[in-house]
Amino acid sequence: MKIYSRQRRSPAMAVALSLFIMLFSVGAALGQPVLERLVAAHEGVTDVHARFVQTTTLEAAQIDRVSGGTVIFKRGGKMRWSYEGDDPQLLVSDGEVLWIYQERDRTALRRAVATLSPAGRLAMDILDGAREMETHFLVDSCGKNCAELIAKEPGADVDRLRLEVSPQDAMLTRITSTDQVGNVTRIEFSEIRANAGANDDLFIFDPPEGVDIFDAEGNPL
Repeated sequence: MKIYSRQRRSPAMAVALSLFIMLFSVGAALGQPVLERLVAAHEGVTDVHARFVQTTTLEAAQIDRVSGGTVIFKRGGKMRWSYEGDDPQLLVSDGEVLWIYQERDRTALRRAVATLSPAGRLAMDILDGAREMETHFLVDSCGKNCAELIAKEPGADVDRLRLEVSPQDAMLTRITSTDQVGNVTRIEFSEIRANAGANDDLFIFDPPEGVDIFDAEGNPL
């Protein structure tokens, strides 16, 4: 997918479009023990704060890209990924609009969540998405503390997803996703805090003055 005219694919985009995160889900039991434990461990959670380390392996080049930072999730499809380091980036969704801001390049991508595939939309609604998961994914076990999801939809943003949880408290410790072209993204979480409070203003993005804004096809807005 063309992101914008400079053609540099953002690690944040890999999260937004290649990662289906069933992190703190509530809803019906899904017939898979690991997911049921994950659901039970996070009932009543309205928001989550954590640190993360993300490693993305690009299939074509066999190159690993490592990044990290902080992330906040809130019920209603809200999330905020803040990438730190020498290439700071921000991914923000208020549940309706997804923004990806690359500070170094002074560019921002804007995409309506409604234009994502069904699996992609579930990825944006991480606190409630479990209710529809079996509609779009086949659920299988990959171990006592591991669940694997395979997309039913051809060409889905996420082809395969692996969730690993702590054997002690069923907290999610690692997510590994594979997209339709074979790129692999692994995210490991730490310092997880539930119900720490998250103001809705955190999930609203106002592009700074002078930033070039593009749609998902790379067209200027």
